[in-house]
Amino acid sequence: MTVACVAFQERFMRKQTQLHAVLEAWANVLRSIFELILVYRYYKEAIAGETKNYISNRAFAEAKAPLQIASDIRVELVSSRKIIYEILASNEDPVQIWRAFERGYM
Repeated sequence: MTVACVAFQERFMRKQTQLHAVLEAWANVLRSIFELILVYRYYKEAIAGETKNYISNRAFAEAKAPLQIASDIRVELVSSRKIIYEILASNEDPVQIWRAFERGYM
């Protein structure tokens, strides 16, 4: 996750975009990356038969099926993505950078 965040941050800063919009969106950017990693790891670990991961633990705590939790996280990811685009809407450079990052990473 650290590498993804740093790579995304460097692309933002290199373009000398409006720092205000970037900082405002940053929490949702981190959340999106984190949620995506959780889902990827869950599927990888589920194939290997492992159950000691965030999604399995959350499923146990909430008395839901792990796939339901993965679906819930997907909804949260879509929500974060929407917020990012709303925040960056007035700044074309950050939108283009985020879109390129999304395509490459997600």
